[in-house]
Amino acid sequence: MTYLIVMKISKTSLFTLIVLLIILLSCLAHKSDRKESGAIRPLKDTVGFAQYSWQMNSLMKRMGRTIWKKSAGLPWKLVICPHDDYTYVGVLYPELLQNVKASNLILIGVAHKAAQMGIEDSLVFDSYRYWKGPWKNISVSPVREEIFNLLAKKYAIVNDTLQKVEHSVEALIPFLQYFNRNITIVPILVPAMSPDRMESCRKALADAIRKVAKNHKWEWGADYAIVVTTDAVHYGNEDWGGRDLAKSGKLQGIQMDVVRKIFCTCSIICIILSKQKQNING
Repeated sequence: MTYLIVMKISKTSLFTLIVLLIILLSCLAHKSDRKESGAIRPLKDTVGFAQYSWQMNSLMKRMGRTIWKKSAGLPWKLVICPHDDYTYVGVLYPELLQNVKASNLILIGVAHKAAQMGIEDSLVFDSYRYWKGPWKNISVSPVREEIFNLLAKKYAIVNDTLQKVEHSVEALIPFLQYFNRNITIVPILVPAMSPDRMESCRKALADAIRKVAKNHKWEWGADYAIVVTTDAVHYGNEDWGGRDLAKSGKLQGIQMDVVRKIFCTCSIICIILSKQKQNING
């Protein structure tokens, strides 16, 4: 009788132990998944841009080689590519990004929500380890920290909240990964800046990129490239409530803010080009 009671207790204890182990392992796995998911930058626009490999393959097949122009030549060092729905700029993505051959990419985009968050006058970095891509997650390059450390406090900040809600940089990723599955990226957002602040930030960024590239013995175009994205369509009469602001020749409110951001972005790139040319010649 005593033996039977002990056996029943042992079986009950064993069953309880197994259940507890299952619960514990499940909790640990869930915690690990949450930690890993927090390291991956989620997609902002899952409707306007491709997010799966089959979508990209289908898109490229539909556009075909006869619609977008294929060009050959040396690897491109810098590209300025608009981002918008594929109806507006679809063919421009492959035409502009096809000759980006470098695997280490510095991606510079506008920051549409920066003003709402009170962010301005600083370059904005992120802390994610990966960004989602159609074929696989894309690693953020270790040089992000190197560049940021040269800019921190005075010229740059880290803000994952802004990076997470911005779609400008993520629009480029499907096409960049289509042409090269092994890219690493350094995403940088540029909010609105005053002209004086713009001058300071662009010089600092150019110097930081040049210094990091030199330390790694990277060749511009072959080892690393700079890809900038700007807004394509922000006024007209299609899908904008029937208002054709282009006729008035005036940009107001959000359109003016967009123009400022584009101006800031392109100005930064101009100084980078100048600095790189000086480096090559000198």
